[in-house]
Amino acid sequence: MHHECRTHGSPGQTVYVTYIIKDPKIKSAARYEVVCTIFHKLVCVAFVDLIAITDQGTDKSDQDQSVVIHYIKHSGFSLSKETLLLCGETTVIRPFLEHVRDTFTHVPCSKPRRFLVFINPIGGKGNGRKTFDDIVKPLFDLAGITCDVVVSERQNMCTEVMESQDLTNIDGIIVCGGDGTLSEVTNVLLRRTMVAADLDFNEPKCKVPTAAIPVGHIPTGTANVMTHCCFGCVDVVSATLCIIKGNKRPMGVSGVYSGGKLLRYSMVGVSIGFIADMMNNRDQLRWMGMLRLLWVPIVMLFTGFRHFIAEITIDTRTKTDVSEGDKITYTEKEEKFEGEIFNTMLLCWSLKNVKGKSQIWPNRGPFQTFIFYKKGCSSLQFVWHIIKLMSGKQEALQQEFLQHYQAAGYTIRVKEDNPVDANLEINIDGDPFRLPEPNHENRFHSDAVLMFSSLTDTDADSSVQ
Repeated sequence: MHHECRTHGSPGQTVYVTYIIKDPKIKSAARYEVVCTIFHKLVCVAFVDLIAITDQGTDKSDQDQSVVIHYIKHSGFSLSKETLLLCGETTVIRPFLEHVRDTFTHVPCSKPRRFLVFINPIGGKGNGRKTFDDIVKPLFDLAGITCDVVVSERQNMCTEVMESQDLTNIDGIIVCGGDGTLSEVTNVLLRRTMVAADLDFNEPKCKVPTAAIPVGHIPTGTANVMTHCCFGCVDVVSATLCIIKGNKRPMGVSGVYSGGKLLRYSMVGVSIGFIADMMNNRDQLRWMGMLRLLWVPIVMLFTGFRHFIAEITIDTRTKTDVSEGDKITYTEKEEKFEGEIFNTMLLCWSLKNVKGKSQIWPNRGPFQTFIFYKKGCSSLQFVWHIIKLMSGKQEALQQEFLQHYQAAGYTIRVKEDNPVDANLEINIDGDPFRLPEPNHENRFHSDAVLMFSSLTDTDADSSVQ
């Protein structure tokens, strides 16, 4: 279909508006788009990128009508909201508006319509509520998304609400906070999923089924690693627009077990030793604001590493040379280490080339990245390593003071006769926890969580490691 109409405020100029369905037989949202030629410049807006179409009304003479198309523009990893203003005779614009709206309503895509939103008002810089009210909610309102908002007022409030909340009429759970708040909410969702499937979540080797309700992360915390994993950047607008589009990707989680019980599911990482001590100390100094992120590491690096003797058993997996059709096969092997270390780190992500850029990439399965750090590493070497690791650089894992594995799971047992109190401290997704005994087991569960994500499996073309 083709229409000609005048541009707003520019008599004599023309805007050619074409709205098409490429192939009605193919029920895919990617097949629907609006094509506009403005001053000989072609603007194509896919229906999956449409946020809303608003009618600006008519002028006094009731001859002209204005329409604004709100859509998502892609630029690398970032997304932005753009608008397209069309103004012309009512007899031309009105049929266009009605047709596009009707098609937009019936496009077979998975755009969400109702969310349960959790806001952590003190995470990161303490601007979670303001960010949601000023940036996120207006975009949700424009897209016709309604929200049931829960603002966390005390510790474990998100857990309490999630345990009793009716989740049957929502299209997703959105967390406006940091990795810790995201982990808290998702943990209840996964435990509820296990209970509904009549499975024992305290059993490490009991597979976690994929939770039916997707989860989205708006980055208002400190590290916001999961946002980087889902969108390739840490940007509130990009995260919000991706959630509006409704694209989802399954991701794995890591279960931490100790004393015969599940302690926590991790979505980002688990650490004991230096990193856990640093993050726990940092959490106790929230009164310092963002300055604590620099102050605590510097003090601890100058005071030196705390070493302890541990026995580590790792279930490793390696790709085989022979594949069964399109399915990749693996060989499994158990490896053991016993010695003096100062830190272990489990990462639910690995290093990948994503759209030509080296960065962190969330694992779906069947393994996770496990690293432990041996004696003989200087403070400067460790700082360099962490910076390179978080930047997704290959050389981060090529150091003599560490050993890294692609592991399905592992167990750690502290071998000291009288473990110091610090050996019971563990950090999971940025939050401190205490082990009931000086050993724990970790198991990776593939495809456990559906996350709103702008990235797909095909975006990561090769492994860096």
